[in-house]
Amino acid sequence: MRRWLLVVAVFGLLLAPSLGSANPNGVGAGDFDYQCGGACHGDASMNGTSTANLTLTGEAVVYEGLFTSVTARIEAPTTTASGLVGVFLLADSTGVNDHPAEHGWTVVTNSEGTDTNYVEVSVPVGSTSVNVSWTLRAPAAGQHTLLAALHHGDDDEGTPYFGESERLTLDLVPIPEDLPRLDSAFTPPVFRNVGEPSELKVTTVSTDSLTAEWRDASGHVQSATVEWTSEGVWTVSLPASLSANTLEWRVILTGEGPAQTSPWFQLTSDAPQQELDGTQLYLQGLALAVLSAGLVIALQRRPTEAAPYDPLEALETVYRPEVKF
Repeated sequence: MRRWLLVVAVFGLLLAPSLGSANPNGVGAGDFDYQCGGACHGDASMNGTSTANLTLTGEAVVYEGLFTSVTARIEAPTTTASGLVGVFLLADSTGVNDHPAEHGWTVVTNSEGTDTNYVEVSVPVGSTSVNVSWTLRAPAAGQHTLLAALHHGDDDEGTPYFGESERLTLDLVPIPEDLPRLDSAFTPPVFRNVGEPSELKVTTVSTDSLTAEWRDASGHVQSATVEWTSEGVWTVSLPASLSANTLEWRVILTGEGPAQTSPWFQLTSDAPQQELDGTQLYLQGLALAVLSAGLVIALQRRPTEAAPYDPLEALETVYRPEVKF
């Protein structure tokens, strides 16, 4: 019984630091809501109000069902030595149905190369600000709101801080009939393998000509090769990446209506993922189960009490004469 109490106490002590504490190394990109912004960075009651200046801006004209972009700018955050800041894109702050997807928005890509509403960025050394952008597909026409939120730590006090921007109100308008645009069925790719060039099939509506541009981390904009495939269908060729990074690209569409420039789309290059062998996973699970069972049995076994040592009995055993009949 004492051994079991000792084991439970050790596990409790190991888990105690993570309960109600912050995540100084972040939790990684993901789809999170306002409630996580207020509480997943430690207990909500422990949060302080961030002094960072957070603003969210968008495009002047947004058409229903088409792509648009919004940018969150974080200025003067007091962070830990890593400079890590978690940034959310939200549609509400009530804690219920506040993810953009629950209001008709679709997160296509973001400036960190993922397709999530929450990202983690590091403020560069010597800089006092950082930007995070999202490319979205807009919902139906009407008035919609978005806001940004952030959380971060502080080395001086060890307190998790939370803050949010003012709401960004966007008036979405119907699409003019002759507006050159990307087809509503087109979805830009988000990931590709390192070393593989990309030939993207881009479908358009009311578009007579299309040009494309791309840029890497340096920010230098270059023209991409574009070939007409068929009516409303174009092939955009992007160069291969020699290492894991994120390339941005966009298209300029012209036709009878006003020319349109798409938002920047992010295309992340990563090493090919290795396929997992299910058999090996099952064997590892079985080995872990056997090991766990052995530990449990070892903890339940009690050492047998040894009989008291009798020197006369031992002496008799050693020198007992052999009797022959």
